[in-house]
Amino acid sequence: MQATNTNTMKINTSEKPSFNRPERIIMGHSVHFPYAGANTVSQSGRALSKWSQGLTVNVYQFKGSKPHSWEVYTDDEEQYAEGCLGFHENTLEDYDGCFSLPIQVMDVLDALGYDTQSMRESLE
Repeated sequence: MQATNTNTMKINTSEKPSFNRPERIIMGHSVHFPYAGANTVSQSGRALSKWSQGLTVNVYQFKGSKPHSWEVYTDDEEQYAEGCLGFHENTLEDYDGCFSLPIQVMDVLDALGYDTQSMRESLE
């Protein structure tokens, strides 16, 4: 997957009360990447599914805190992944949920003002 120019990225942000703690506001940041895509690949690199064009990335955080989770799905909804994020100050240091954190998730975090450089280097 290709990295995106974060200077031109349009981020749609919404706010809603947390389901189990309505006093906490969840902020959702959503970006659509029409030219990106995904498929499922085995550990050996063999494609296990067809290529799906178009990705939507959602990054979630509680208002006043750092992002804590992400999800990615394709336009045809055939491919889906989700996970959590770990930060030290404003630097992304950890993630969980899939083998390799999608580049587009880091693109959204960069656009939101977080540092993903060391994570990008570790995934190369």
